[in-house]
Amino acid sequence: TRLTARLVETASSEQTIASTKQYSLPTNQSWTAMDATGLALDIPATANALAIVHANADLWTATSGFNQDLGIFIKEPGNPEQLIAWKESGGRGGTFSPNAAFVQTVIDPHLGFHVSLKWKSNVQLPGGTIFAGAGLGPAFSPTRLTVELVPASSVYTGASQPAQQYSLQLSDGFAWHMPDPNQLHLFFYPTADCLAVIGVNMDLWTENAGVNQDGGIKLQTGGITYAPDVIAWKESGGAAGTFSPNAAYLETVLPVYQGLSYDLQVVWKANHMTDGTIHANAGLSPNFSPSRITAQLICS
Repeated sequence: TRLTARLVETASSEQTIASTKQYSLPTNQSWTAMDATGLALDIPATANALAIVHANADLWTATSGFNQDLGIFIKEPGNPEQLIAWKESGGRGGTFSPNAAFVQTVIDPHLGFHVSLKWKSNVQLPGGTIFAGAGLGPAFSPTRLTVELVPASSVYTGASQPAQQYSLQLSDGFAWHMPDPNQLHLFFYPTADCLAVIGVNMDLWTENAGVNQDGGIKLQTGGITYAPDVIAWKESGGAAGTFSPNAAYLETVLPVYQGLSYDLQVVWKANHMTDGTIHANAGLSPNFSPSRITAQLICS
């Protein structure tokens, strides 16, 4: 369990907006603005930078049989609005059981953009409703949208292709595996001593009851031996419900040093030996919710 506080260099390098309202939406497979004014930001054009965009919401349902999708949309000048990142949050596995869903992406802000938060259900069922914001009120658990502008040279990131869905069969519960050695794999060489804030965002789920999914970050580096080499991990629920993704986020902070090479890999396994199958990335083919790993270097 980790608590991290980061000091942003200037007020203009980060924008964030949050709402303590509770939102509801009848099951609908069309992306719908969650709060067109209360959960949207306008980001100015910025050269030689990257924008780390993320959103966090408690998503849940009062009726079973469907999941909730949370998406980040941008509108650049002269271009149509587009979906740039999304995650599917479980509801099929249990009612009144909020998923603290997280979705993150990295984009180029050189044109400037309007960013907003939208949502939908993964299927349409008569009488069904999805919700965002949990608790008893009148102030519910906040839904938040954040954009951080950082130097382009300070961020390394990789994401799975939209058409890629991962599966792992017959995990022994101990050995870690790489779901994607190419896309979910980072190499970097710091030019100064820094702190690296490393995050992994994945939709994890199972088609077999009784097993959970573990996601981790594996580190290999020249000159320093880490034991264990999996430096951070989280366990995502699956035992309570099948086909019910957990929009999981895993973060750690690592000191990195000039002159060394760093190799970061996303790894995963089941939480115990199973003859079943676990999955990462959700949705309907050919567009699945991408997994992403991001390392941001913060140097003095």
